[in-house]
Amino acid sequence: DLVRDRFDLYYAGLFLLDDTGRYAVLEAGSGEAGRTMKQQRHSLEVGGLSMVGAACARGEARIALDVGEEPVRFDNPLLPKTRSEMALPLMVGERVLGALDVQSMQANAFSEGDVALLQLVADQVAVSVDNARRLSEGSELVEATSPLFRISRRLSAATSTAQVAEAI
Repeated sequence: DLVRDRFDLYYAGLFLLDDTGRYAVLEAGSGEAGRTMKQQRHSLEVGGLSMVGAACARGEARIALDVGEEPVRFDNPLLPKTRSEMALPLMVGERVLGALDVQSMQANAFSEGDVALLQLVADQVAVSVDNARRLSEGSELVEATSPLFRISRRLSAATSTAQVAEAI
C-alpha cells in the first residue's frame, strides 16, 4: 500500500517464489484486488506468460508502457484499468526471490527515473525478505537444537551411571 500511495499507482503486489521455484505466489497486494487475489492464493508460473513470471525467470525488469502491446502479460480481470505495468525482480546476489509488480492507469506512466527508483525499492524489499527468512531459519535451528545441546552438556559432565541415566 505504501508503494502504491507514494508512487501514485493503481496497484502494487509482492510475489515470492514458492519452495520449488516454479511459481511466484502473491504474498501482498494493494487494495481490494490485492486482498481478493491473496485469498485466492494467486500465483504465476515462472517463465510463463506473465510479466512477473518473465522477471523472475530472467532476473531483470519487464516494463510495458502500453499493456495492450505487451505479448508476455497476464491480463488480470481484477485490474481492468491497467495501462502500464512494471515487474521488478527481487534479487539477493544472483538469487531471485520473487518480484515487485506495479501497475498504473496511465499509459507511458514510467520514466527511466521511476524504473531506477522502484528497482531500488525492490532491492530493499529483497534484502528484507532474505533477512527475515534467515532469522526465522536461525530461530528454528536454535529452538530445535537447544534441548540436544543441554542434554549433551549434561551427558559430558556426568561422572556416574546415575547421572547419565538422569540426563537421558
